[in-house]
Amino acid sequence: MAIGGWDGARNLASLETLAPAARAFEPAPSPLSSARRGAAAAALDGSVYVIGGWDGLEYLRSVEVLDAAPPLLY
Repeated sequence: MAIGGWDGARNLASLETLAPAARAFEPAPSPLSSARRGAAAAALDGSVYVIGGWDGLEYLRSVEVLDAAPPLLY
């Protein structure tokens, strides 16, 4: 899974999952609620927790919880 990041011009709110058969990353059904880079992420009990990060103006103190059930994770 690729979560947020920086494309050289702006912070990203995108989520991408690895599709092994295609040998490529594919966009997840919905993005993060806020663009961020440098966030921490952890998986626990079928969820992925995205913690903090930099939104371009400030360091975030928020946590987003994503459902890690298919099709989000392959």
